[in-house]
Amino acid sequence: MSWRSLGRYILNKNWQYTNPVQGEIFRIKSGLISSTSNQYLKGAISSIVMDEDRKINLFDSKRLSYRIEPEIFTFYFPIGLGDQRIGIKRLDDTNLIWTIELEVLNVDSQDYDFDKFITQFGDRILSFMSVYNRGVAFVPHTPASARIELNSREKKKILDANSKRRNLTLTNGSSLILVCDGFQENGAPKTVLYTLQPNEEYNFPVNNGLYQGEVHFMNLTESKANASYIEYNAAV
Repeated sequence: MSWRSLGRYILNKNWQYTNPVQGEIFRIKSGLISSTSNQYLKGAISSIVMDEDRKINLFDSKRLSYRIEPEIFTFYFPIGLGDQRIGIKRLDDTNLIWTIELEVLNVDSQDYDFDKFITQFGDRILSFMSVYNRGVAFVPHTPASARIELNSREKKKILDANSKRRNLTLTNGSSLILVCDGFQENGAPKTVLYTLQPNEEYNFPVNNGLYQGEVHFMNLTESKANASYIEYNAAV
């Protein structure tokens, strides 16, 4: 049994949702907050259906609470409603930054034994706790964002190195974009950080220390590319 990441998100009062996904078992892992100061963090998680005009329809919404342990949710999605997405939203009014990673269970066999999974659930939670006790102590953050346009095969510097960076999300349009920390004299990327697939949203990992170096884009297609970023920085 394995899990596939659907992205990392900073919860806010707006619905954020995944790309279309197949699956019925999903897992939420919250970034460790050093002190909640007796404040109750709460949110919502739901299946989402998009109208033709891109309006959100909620299906089978559930309450989401901040937990140190990973939490598993199940969503039955009837055939005929269109593409399934999973959405998350912040409901409380505290000023604590709440970061989560959303995952879907990869079912590798048609005879997957759900009862066996439930039996093993308690042991797995203890395992997750021992691995996932490395978190980040959150402080107030300020966001910065911009939209980027790239010509065919164009390379462009997007962000300077930033020691105050606390979260970074990249959103791609319909092209293929290479993300790296710069380019060599011969035009080759120095270190490839990620490759953005068409219509993908990517949240830089935060658990082992967020990348704070320069960010460069390279359009890997012959057509124009459109992308955007939102960067959360530690408040001065």
